Amino acid sequence: GTNFRKEELENVKTIFQDKDWKNIQRIIHSELKETDPSMELEMELLMEGKRVWYRCRVGCIKKCEDNNALYLIALNNIQKQKTREEDLINAKEKAESQEKLKTSFLANMSHEIRTPMNSILGFSDLIQRSEDRNERRQYLDIIKSSGRYLLNIINDVIDISKIESGLIDIKVHRVDINEMISELADIYRSDSRIQTKDVEIIPIMPLQNADALILTDKTRL
Repeated sequence: GTNFRKEELENVKTIFQDKDWKNIQRIIHSELKETDPSMELEMELLMEGKRVWYRCRVGCIKKCEDNNALYLIALNNIQKQKTREEDLINAKEKAESQEKLKTSFLANMSHEIRTPMNSILGFSDLIQRSEDRNERRQYLDIIKSSGRYLLNIINDVIDISKIESGLIDIKVHRVDINEMISELADIYRSDSRIQTKDVEIIPIMPLQNADALILTDKTRL
């Protein structure tokens, strides 16, 4: 509990926030006079310039004449308990946040995996039907590019612990944006979902090839 020296008793209410002191007064002037129970409140008190959590117990000790009564206000420091509760709440919120991130990541990856897979299957089919050597070489390049992209995604899924701890490796190298846009256009053109709809994919590449080189992680981009 907390004890106050005699000279401090008159100023004891100064440690309470206004709303808490009003609650104590409300308790004293209401049901406690009728039934003599005690009531507990949890509140932050100002102790030596710091806010500290206490459990405040208000109880009627003795009824007096003229409808007066003597009350006890007992304080018990529960700061450690509150700190533990806050730590548990923070840990729970962090775990829930990580679980949402993991779920979102896996849902996104399942979508991302389908795109290069469709490309690999689509262009494999085109290679079987094409007799043009240059065309087949072009299709093989796209399949190879899609395979590398798919492997990068699979590595991320396998190494999901890096996602949770924020340690994704960024591999920076020179990337030709025009070349990448062209590859993506070919990949999406081969997607069966596109082929069954009245959709035309038109790449727009306003930069000259010499201006289209940047340093970035191509897979992330």
